[in-house]
Amino acid sequence: MPASRAALLELQGVSRRFGGLAVISELDLHVDEGEVVSVIGPNGAGKTTLFNLVTGVYRPDAGAIRLDGRQLVGLEPHTITRLGVARTFQTVRLFLNMTVKENVMAAAYGHTRARPWQSVLRTPAARREERATAELAERQLAFFGTRLVGYRHDQPAYSLSYANRRRLEIARAMATRPRILLLDEPAAGMNPAETHEMTELIGRLRDEGGYTILVIEHDMHVVAGVSDASGKSTTLKTALGLVRPRQGRVVLDGEDVTTRPTSYRIARGMAIVPENRRVFAPMTVRENLEMGAYLNRDRADRAQDLERVHELFPMLAERAGQLAGTLSGGEQQMLAVGRALMSRPRLLLMDEPSMGLSPLLVERTFALIQRVHASGVAMLVVEQNANMALAVADRGYVLQTGRVVLADQAGALRAHEDLRRAYLGSS
Repeated sequence: MPASRAALLELQGVSRRFGGLAVISELDLHVDEGEVVSVIGPNGAGKTTLFNLVTGVYRPDAGAIRLDGRQLVGLEPHTITRLGVARTFQTVRLFLNMTVKENVMAAAYGHTRARPWQSVLRTPAARREERATAELAERQLAFFGTRLVGYRHDQPAYSLSYANRRRLEIARAMATRPRILLLDEPAAGMNPAETHEMTELIGRLRDEGGYTILVIEHDMHVVAGVSDASGKSTTLKTALGLVRPRQGRVVLDGEDVTTRPTSYRIARGMAIVPENRRVFAPMTVRENLEMGAYLNRDRADRAQDLERVHELFPMLAERAGQLAGTLSGGEQQMLAVGRALMSRPRLLLMDEPSMGLSPLLVERTFALIQRVHASGVAMLVVEQNANMALAVADRGYVLQTGRVVLADQAGALRAHEDLRRAYLGSS
């Protein structure tokens, strides 16, 4: 059994009252290093008060709050921020008349050393710090892709869309160099497409940014998508080399590939169909498929692989010249699988293949999985729809907080009473 991760943030017996109202009572909570943990509950449950207690806005009436073992109770908010705690707010709180870049720079000034007189006189040391702060702001904004870069650096914050204001607030929190991010309803007020993007962003903040995250959220799709309730997607990313394990090994066909890069593992026979498909929308169907064979320089082999994919999915041949972004969700899923098969995988990883699809398209997707498996490809599928996944699987694993809590033949798991109650909706 792997050793448990150390708690980065820990609350023990925390209570807070406002007059006669007990808002938080004897709360115990911990967030381990590298985790994404969600706090859910109805309005008035004390969720935002929890964040205010952690960040020093309020002081608890009782209990302890520790960051990496250090007591936070009694410290000023700016001191807690310097120790590595940053937050966003339920209602976006930007400096609306400042530019996008200036908003992020403002958060970074807490780590600068220049004295006020040095800043006024523009001494060499102050100018160096100003350049470093500007570069830090640009790096943090670049994390959000094209949303907050280029000409947007000089735009006032009030000119941004609501979703980009949310992103900017997260970028500003990142500029304080936190160890843990507290995100207060980051998807509030967003449409479904923006909510899905925010869900993916939170995952990237952990996997690529290296942040530990505590998130308050009402939208259960977001909660299910980002929280480390199981660690399913992280398992796939670790297998593919996108995330380095803290301990243990990844063995592929008898070879230890733990320290090998993703490109090596793909060349050795692994491929992935990522969550939400992620096809190249401005490219044609054929161009997307050809990207899957990028590592194969043999034209004859590539033509043979393309023919094999077309035999599995005739629609892809019929739509070869169509832009991928114009396909339906189910057709894009088919294209994503076809693209992965172009790399000649022996092991195909699929991350939440049914996410965002209608019930009819979910059935078609799992029929597609059976077809690919029947063609001789081993498959490891991460899926929240346990009924459908176990119906097509040979074996299954149930993960909880990154640990295997059940493992058996798929049929035995479907009949397991505890599993049926928890995941399959059984009486």
